[in-house]
Amino acid sequence: MTVGMTGVSGAQLVGASLSRWFAFGWIMAPWAGWAMLVLSAGYLLFSVLAENYRREGALMALSKHMGKGNKWSRSDTGNNAELRALNEALLEPSLKLTPVTTLGAEFDTSRTMSPYSPGRRVPIIQGYWVQLALPASLAGETITISERLAAGAWAPSDSVQTSPSSEVPQQLPESVSYSADDPLRVWQAWLSVEQLPEGQAFLVEVVYDEAIYSDSQGALRFPSTKRT
Repeated sequence: MTVGMTGVSGAQLVGASLSRWFAFGWIMAPWAGWAMLVLSAGYLLFSVLAENYRREGALMALSKHMGKGNKWSRSDTGNNAELRALNEALLEPSLKLTPVTTLGAEFDTSRTMSPYSPGRRVPIIQGYWVQLALPASLAGETITISERLAAGAWAPSDSVQTSPSSEVPQQLPESVSYSADDPLRVWQAWLSVEQLPEGQAFLVEVVYDEAIYSDSQGALRFPSTKRT
């Protein structure tokens, strides 16, 4: 559509520029006006269809994320289930577990090609940084997390996108203050290897206060598991 409109306008512009030397009568020609009218109407229709397709595609993707493509019935039960799934999708927290290691005194020779190579030093797990990212819309609300994460602090909003300190903390950093533009609230805690032994699954549950959302199934609960 835009190519056609540009072509018609460009032809008239070029013709008008050369009219000093050549007779040119397309500037006000009826066919040019009709061509611009048809192309403009087509462009408008195409824009409406494209916007509708984009919106429907976004809704379909959100529906699949909420209920893995489920179709809810048009009843009170179905509407409540759909609303709960929507809130779960919008308010779901994100859990990140980052190990902190140091090189031990033992050597791993299983992948050594040369008999003269001592191999690689075996890393030893010292603990884990746990980061729980929450939507900014929950600011000021009450949530409940597992007791093992109670000793933590609020970290910068973008800290979940980077790796925390690679050293064992002597003390937890102080909580930061968030601005209205920060998209996340990140709760960060440290778990020593005694609190979370290597190879043990890390289980945590986040429960939102009923004031945030609640129905016949109760408040929103988000259990999560990470392998160490």
